Amino acid sequence: MDAIVRDAEKLKEHQQILNQAVNSSFYAKAYDLGNINVERWPLAPGQLGQIYDQILLPPLRKPDRVAALRNGWAKRIQQEMAIQEAWAVASDPDSKKIGTADALRSPAYELFLVETLPELQWQMELDLFKSGDEQAAALRILSHLEKNIGHKSARAWAAEFSRLLNPVEASAEPPAR
Repeated sequence: MDAIVRDAEKLKEHQQILNQAVNSSFYAKAYDLGNINVERWPLAPGQLGQIYDQILLPPLRKPDRVAALRNGWAKRIQQEMAIQEAWAVASDPDSKKIGTADALRSPAYELFLVETLPELQWQMELDLFKSGDEQAAALRILSHLEKNIGHKSARAWAAEFSRLLNPVEASAEPPAR
C-alpha cells in the first residue's frame, strides 16, 4: 500500500487497473487463476478500504492493541487522502480562484475532505471505542460531533454514540413492529 500511495501521481492513469480484480487480469486468465479461492482477500490492489477493513485492521481490534489500531487507522486515512489528492481530477480548471491555496485542490478532493474524511474519522473513533478505548474515544467522538455538526451523517452519528453510551437502554427498547 505504501508503494501505491508513494507513486500515486505516477499511477494516476492506471486507476482502472488498480481497481480491477486481480483474478480477471490478462495474466490470471492466461494461467487460469480465476478459480483460486481468496475469499478473505480483497481482489483489487486499489481498494484501500477493503484491504484495511479485511486484512490490516482486524488483528488490531483488541484492548491491548488500541494504540496500534489507532496508528493503523491514521495510516489508512493518510493514504486515502494522498490517493484522493493525487487522483482527483479538476472538472473545470477555470472555476478555481487564482492565487489561493484552494485553487490547488480539485472539486473532487474538496468533496472528499468535506464528506468522506469526516466519515473515515468517525469510523476510526467508533472502532477504537468498540475495541476497548472507550473513555478516550468517547471524548474524541464528542469533539468530532461538535466539529462536524453540519455533516449529513451527524444526526446518525449522535444516535449511534448515544446507543454506545447507553447499551442497556437501547436493548431494553421494545422491538419495532
